[in-house]
Amino acid sequence: MEDTNVEEGDNPNYKDKPRKKGFIIPLILILLLVGSVGYIGYDKWQEREAEIFRLGAEYGYDVRLLEIFNEGLNCDDPININNGTLEMNLIAIECLNIPQ
Repeated sequence: MEDTNVEEGDNPNYKDKPRKKGFIIPLILILLLVGSVGYIGYDKWQEREAEIFRLGAEYGYDVRLLEIFNEGLNCDDPININNGTLEMNLIAIECLNIPQ
């Protein structure tokens, strides 16, 4: 006759390890999936931020060049450009009095 009051831990035929493996393996796979999706999302976010920064810098460069050209067309004084390595005076050709 079998004893029906046997605890799961006391039963030599009770297999506890496969249930633990069955829980741990999907948990590890889920964690790897979440980590990889997070990594890919962060990488795409960084690319987007870098593109926005690049576009902003390009826009600022374009705007400043247009300001310099428009200021040069005023024919008041030459524009002095000095950035530490380059020094020049800029004036529009239209402002020069060249006899024909």
